[in-house]
Formats: sequence, structure tokens, C-alpha cells
Amino acid sequence: MTSIFSRVVEAVRSRPRTADFVLMAVFVAISVAVLWTSVTEEGGRALDVWGWILGVGAAIPIAFRRTHPPQAAIVSTLCTLTYWVADYPEAAVGPALLILTYSAAAHTATSERARKVGLFIGFALAAVLIAGVVFPEEDLSGLDAVANGVVFSTAWVLGDNMRSRRDRIAEMQRQAVEDEKNRQLEATRAIERERAAIARELHDVVAHGLSVIVVQAAAARRVLHKSPEKADEALLAVEETGRTSLDEMRRLLGVLRSEDNGGERAPQPGLSDLEHLVEQVNGAGLQVEVNVHGEARNLPPGIELSAYRIVQESLTNAIKHAGPARARVDLSFEPSHLEVAVTDDGRGGAAGLADQQDGGGHGLLGMRERIESIGGTFLAGPKSGGGYQVTARIPVA
Repeated sequence: MTSIFSRVVEAVRSRPRTADFVLMAVFVAISVAVLWTSVTEEGGRALDVWGWILGVGAAIPIAFRRTHPPQAAIVSTLCTLTYWVADYPEAAVGPALLILTYSAAAHTATSERARKVGLFIGFALAAVLIAGVVFPEEDLSGLDAVANGVVFSTAWVLGDNMRSRRDRIAEMQRQAVEDEKNRQLEATRAIERERAAIARELHDVVAHGLSVIVVQAAAARRVLHKSPEKADEALLAVEETGRTSLDEMRRLLGVLRSEDNGGERAPQPGLSDLEHLVEQVNGAGLQVEVNVHGEARNLPPGIELSAYRIVQESLTNAIKHAGPARARVDLSFEPSHLEVAVTDDGRGGAAGLADQQDGGGHGLLGMRERIESIGGTFLAGPKSGGGYQVTARIPVA
């Protein structure tokens, strides 16, 4: 029995229009049977053509109870109440209206429109029931009127609750879809942020190391036959720079490959490593002066890494593009921020223009993204008197 009921429910859910037409056919058949038996009954108005039309017409709108619930309920209400007011013999018009009252509340698109249809049915039904109690020729008691009112009100409340539940489920499903889209969007953004961060790290590590190696290798080639000892110094610098860059690359790849945060890794470079960086740059032919303003102090590793990368990338650009020049690094320690300024007196603007040509400006773009991602500000451009300046203001709070 349970299996048969489950199959019927599944069939109704899969083909609701067909189920409604079948339900309409059943009620039409019942109405015809009841009307046919009432033809021979005495009392009341004799059943005529209009009585048949009204009696059957109250059940026909059941076929449209889902597609056009307000119109179906109104048509059935008019047919049913007209049949009652005309004092035709008893017929099965009430149950059809009961179903359509439920359907109007359950399937009308908006709650406001459903309430309007409910008020129409309620007022019309109340008027007919009150008239049946008031006029003595009508065989209707007050108890019958109240019972009918309770039955139709219950049908309406059940339908309204069903519509509200369906709306809540639809809203939950819509919200779930929206949340999933937001999660996917945030995941995509997180991936893009990670890719940008990796690209910045790779650019900083590779670009600086290779720039120093290229400059030192070129210097070694030029003096190889004239001054072997200087060539040897340049090649030693190439070796040291290559080893340092390789260590940083291994550290970065170790971070990418690690599935947890507990493995041993080389420490991130910070401000304490600037001395070694300056030695490399000096060896590449760019004389660098470092000035510290304010009281130097230890800063969070992320802040120190960002400051180090700004200095590293700026000096790398100066090596590649500024030509014969000198550079100055200014570190200003303030209570709320760290300001990093790197200035060179080489070809003004050449660093920025050449950097844009070399890889689409990824160096300057990477520096800007790095600083702005931690709430800082970044400026870069040629100086009016010649040379190029990069300034980064990094909050430390």
C-alpha cells in the first residue's frame, strides 16, 4: 500500500498538469452523478440547463488550479454561490470550491494577490451563508454556516502555509546558489592573488639575481685578457649571486610544495639583509648609499620582506637601466609606518620606460601590488633634475 501511494505521489509531482486534469475529470463525474440523482428529488428549484452548467462548471476550473489559480478559484466561487442562491437541488459543488480555495492560497504567484483572492472568496461565501441563516425559507442553521466558514478558512490557511513553505525553500535554494557563486568567485580571486604574489616573488628573486650576474659576467668578459684578477673577482661575484638566488628559489619552491606550515624553511629576507644586497649591487658597478632615519627597530617579517623587495627591485632596475649612476636608499622609521625611498642619478625616466618594455612593466606593477596589498602607498617616477625615485610608505600597525 505504501509503495502504491509513493508511486501516485511521484506521478503527481512529475506530471502535475495531467494530475489536475484527472482530478477535474473525477469531480466532474461526481458532479454529474449527483446532479443526475437529484433530478428526481422533490423540493427546491427544478434542475435545468443552467443548473447543469453551474454544477459542472464549479468543478471544471480544477484543471487550471496550478496554472491560473486566482481565475480558477473565482470562476468556481461564482458557479458555486450562484448554484446555491438559485436554490437548485443538492450537488457536489462545495468540495470543488474547497480544493480551489486551497489552490488559490497555495499556487498564486504573490502573497498579496493570493490574499485578494481569499478575501473575495471569503466575503462572497460569508454573504451567502449569512443570507441562508437570516432568511427562514433557507434550510441553513447558524451552526452549518460556522462549520462551512471553518472548513473553507482551514483550506485557505493550509494552502497559504504551503505557499509560504515553498517560497522559503526557493529562497534558501536561491541563497545557496548565490553563496556558492560567491565562494567560487572568492576562490578565483584568492587564486589570482596567490598567483600575483608568486609572480612578484619569482620576479624579485630571478630579476635581481640575473641582472647582477649579467653585469658581472659582462665585466669579466671585458677584462678577462687584460686583467685576469679583476675577471676572477667578477666571476666570484657571479658565483655568489647565483648561489644566493638559487637558495631563494629553493626556499620559494619549498613554500609552494609544502602541504603544511611546519617544515623547516630558510628565513625570509629582511632589512638586516640589506647590507649583503648592497654589496652585491656595489659589485655590479652601482654604488649604493644607505641612510637610516629615526630609531631603527625590528618590524613584522612581512613588513621587512616588503621593504627588502622594494629596495631589491629598485636597485635591480637601476643596474639594468640607469647607466653609470649612484643610488641612495633612505629608510625612515616612523611610529606608524616605514618609508622606503630609493633614488638614483642615472638616466631620468629610463628605468621606468625600460621596465615597461621588459616584461610589460611587471617590476613596477609588482612593487605597487605588493605595497597596496598591505595597505601602503607606492610612487615611482623620474625626478625633475634627472634620475629616478621609488618611494613606498608601509604601515606597521
